[in-house]
Amino acid sequence: MDPPRNVKGYALSPNMVNITWENPPGYGTVYFVVVHVLDFVRMKDFQEVVRKLNTTYHLIRNLSPYTEYAIFVQLYAADGKVRGESNAYWIKTLEAGEFSRSC
Repeated sequence: MDPPRNVKGYALSPNMVNITWENPPGYGTVYFVVVHVLDFVRMKDFQEVVRKLNTTYHLIRNLSPYTEYAIFVQLYAADGKVRGESNAYWIKTLEAGEFSRSC
């Protein structure tokens, strides 16, 4: 299957980013999404499972200030098998004390 398209994001605060994506055309129902977060500076990673049908966004919290992360989005179908993984999307959190005007 095709991967999620147009993965984008923006930092909301020093500890939170919003990630969005588009499901590929003709994909059908997306049963859940796994968002992988990689922090190469601290050499750690984690993933968050989003269990909302056909969702196309996710807020990632508890990040470190002014840090660059690589984000990957994976889509899963009803059988629990991955149906596509995005390319890496790089995003940096805001500096401590800074907040997005869109908050």
